[in-house]
Amino acid sequence: MSRMPRVVVAATISSLLLLATAACSSPISSTAGSSVDAVADVDAANAAALAVYVQAEQATIPQILGQYPDLYSEVTIDGAMKDQAGDRGLPAGTYAVVFYDYTYASAVDWPTAIDALDGQRASFDSVCDSTVFPAMRQAGVTGPLSAVYSYTDGRSEFGPMWSHTCSDY
Repeated sequence: MSRMPRVVVAATISSLLLLATAACSSPISSTAGSSVDAVADVDAANAAALAVYVQAEQATIPQILGQYPDLYSEVTIDGAMKDQAGDRGLPAGTYAVVFYDYTYASAVDWPTAIDALDGQRASFDSVCDSTVFPAMRQAGVTGPLSAVYSYTDGRSEFGPMWSHTCSDY
């Protein structure tokens, strides 16, 4: 295995573990509050709780960039409430989705990087199930959850080089 795939795999695992550790140890307080009667209130409470979770995750970005200063030029973490029609292999509903987007600092060999990242899909699923989703619940997010991880080197005008979605419904 050449140096780049090892770095990609090591950085991927390390970034996942850093996010997992931060999610477990960060004090996350929720503004979601008590139960509500109206669906609109539940959606608003979920959106607020998701924002709290995302803000806590965004605080880890300097650690990720510092750990691998020449690997990523940018890491962004965002969240949104997304409606799922039930036509893409997931049950219909409104999902609280967190997006983890990594941009490599330099061009990477796509086939090699994709193979390396594909080999880590089980690790992504494990981190989602053991850390990300419980931390989202701790922040007060209820209902279906998803986490989307994407990687790019900025060369594609059509989207990320690789992505993976974990869901809990």
